[in-house]
Amino acid sequence: MSNEILKQLLSEVKNINKKLISVETELKNFKNESNERFSRLEEGQSRIEKKLDTVHDQTANLTEFRTETNMKLDDISDKINAV
Repeated sequence: MSNEILKQLLSEVKNINKKLISVETELKNFKNESNERFSRLEEGQSRIEKKLDTVHDQTANLTEFRTETNMKLDDISDKINAV
């Protein structure tokens, strides 16, 4: 091969290396940004799950309160009817 062709090939290889380095850098940045976003999503999901657990517990308490109240009202109603 002529010296000129080798120089052209070397130049092309250098250009390809520069582009690869650029792509590699972009991929690292994308990975870092993605990791940060996933972390925030996981934290948000955790907060939502805690709130949902609280709502579930409150619903159970309200259901129990309602049942007890209805039983007491039925008892009062029975006593009034007996009088």
